[in-house]
Amino acid sequence: MSVFAFSYVYDDANAAKMDELRPLHRGYLGEGAKHDIVLASGPFTSGEGALILVKAKDEEEATDFMNQDPFYKNGMVVDRSCREWKSVLGAFTDC
Repeated sequence: MSVFAFSYVYDDANAAKMDELRPLHRGYLGEGAKHDIVLASGPFTSGEGALILVKAKDEEEATDFMNQDPFYKNGMVVDRSCREWKSVLGAFTDC
């Protein structure tokens, strides 16, 4: 398995819609965490988006999972990047 780092940039013009969708977004990612797919998730403290670490066999599987995120499905994410990431020290080293 590999770890993929997804970086989100949100559409700030839709803050009210994001607030409405946030429970679904967190619920979806929380279910992923329960199944050892989502390793970590959270907003950048600058308020400019979020970082989500996803464990998957390949980028296609990781992207398929992230495509179902309610924030992404409902257009709240204006830019998204995905990069494979390899931990050499720390909590995610054995992923």
